[in-house]
Amino acid sequence: MYYLKIDPMKLSCFRFRLFVAFIFLISLTNSYGQSLAEKYFNLKFSYNPLTINAIDGIYNVTYTNDKGVYPSLYEIVPSYKLNQYNIGLGFGKFKGLNHTVFFEFLKGKIEKGQFGYSIGYNFALEGDKNDFFVRPGVGFMYGNTSLTFEEFNNSNRFINLYGEKYEAKKAKIMQTYTSSVLRPSVTFTYLIKQIFGISVELGYNVDLSKKLGKYEVYFEEFSDADPKLVNNISNKNYMVLNPEGTLAKENIYNLTGFYWSIGISSYKSFDYD
Repeated sequence: MYYLKIDPMKLSCFRFRLFVAFIFLISLTNSYGQSLAEKYFNLKFSYNPLTINAIDGIYNVTYTNDKGVYPSLYEIVPSYKLNQYNIGLGFGKFKGLNHTVFFEFLKGKIEKGQFGYSIGYNFALEGDKNDFFVRPGVGFMYGNTSLTFEEFNNSNRFINLYGEKYEAKKAKIMQTYTSSVLRPSVTFTYLIKQIFGISVELGYNVDLSKKLGKYEVYFEEFSDADPKLVNNISNKNYMVLNPEGTLAKENIYNLTGFYWSIGISSYKSFDYD
């Protein structure tokens, strides 16, 4: 019997760790006593720390109506670090083509809610009780994304804004746009007894949205927890100057950038009749 001898001193730290991880993976999947089912359904929950880049600087946002002119200055930083969550339903073949439909959302200075669909192909390394998959795929997401310029929290009963009095708990001045994102990615999944999965996804978001977002005000009323758009505050009444002092013609931020997430899944496996 031959043994492979590796001198760690001759390897970089990164390569050595990668080698150890590979040997550990092989040790988990070195026997083939269990037959992998043909197809599955799964429910997946994942989390990823997300960085959204923005065109930084001081923005002059002026609202004009028959009550007067209301200028405001807002500082935008180069990037925003947020926590994003994803809930998805997957189905298809353990070894072959499969699909995922999901909803992705984040809350904070930037808010996002997008529905998505992903198609991919599983390459499987079967083990005795547990299995490992590599899934290259591509996803598409569509929904709304908003950046909050200013938020008013009301300690009394009314909020005064643009010469009007509104009965509300909160008010948000936001830039909102319809966002569509393309995401090529590779997902690595460790499947335990074809019941429970742990996965890591690496990908890149490409923001396909070109249309300039709207400037809107949302109020959260005392009687309703859901924010509502105030119809009599018109997007046409806003004038936004970018940090160079010219009229803004593009969205202040975009969703393009590196993506990674970690997730857990519950599986139900089937065989074809």
